Amino acid sequence: MNKFTHRARPRPVSQRWRSASPQAQRGFTLIELMVAIAIALFMTAAIIMVYLNMHRSNTSQNQISTLQENRRLVLTFMSNTIQAAGFFPINATDTATKTAADVFKATSDISPTFASGQVIAEKDLAAAGGELGVRFQSVAGDGQLDCTGASTASATSVQVVNTYAVNASNELTCSVNGGDPVVLASGVKSLSVLYGVDLPETAGSEPDGSVDTWLARADVTSWSAVRTIQIRLKFIDPLRSTNSTQAEMENDLVQNINLMSSI
Repeated sequence: MNKFTHRARPRPVSQRWRSASPQAQRGFTLIELMVAIAIALFMTAAIIMVYLNMHRSNTSQNQISTLQENRRLVLTFMSNTIQAAGFFPINATDTATKTAADVFKATSDISPTFASGQVIAEKDLAAAGGELGVRFQSVAGDGQLDCTGASTASATSVQVVNTYAVNASNELTCSVNGGDPVVLASGVKSLSVLYGVDLPETAGSEPDGSVDTWLARADVTSWSAVRTIQIRLKFIDPLRSTNSTQAEMENDLVQNINLMSSI
């Protein structure tokens, strides 16, 4: 081997780095960074939109569930008390001719007021703060409940007056014997009542026990002919209402409640 043969000396590491391709050393350009940020923002916005839609859907479902529960509770409580309107127990010592007028005396200390023998009374139901009053008698073991769902059982015969009203906060409330009102349901716009009256087929004949017509309170001339009470509740639609406007549900809650005995 020729002793003069030239052998290439390895270059220092620093020189090798300096001679590396400029493409290998290049970072992100401004345009690439902007595109990456735009994609990240787009994905973030999409995730937020999905979350908001799910949140709104859950909120709507909760509102609908609450409304349905309110409607169910209203029907339960009002049906229990209204169907008992005018009911009174007949004791062994009572005469067969005992009537509602003998049991239910005129009142002036509880709103709405009742005339003698009257067991359903109204006070300006069409206006804000209007009231519907229902009264019956109860004794131990008869299973009666007042409008709050509490038992009315008593060792002696006791009269129970249930008063329904819709307050300024759109809450359906009930008070018992003039006590403090208890909220039964929220989101209630109004309460109205019609009376199903059983009219005789011909003059002088006896009624047949079925409802022939529906009358407002002012048109009822014989309370003893009332067989059924129709309640109509208008609810606020939580999905279409805003802070400034209250939209009503398209379908009112209507329930016909047959009385346990004629008024």
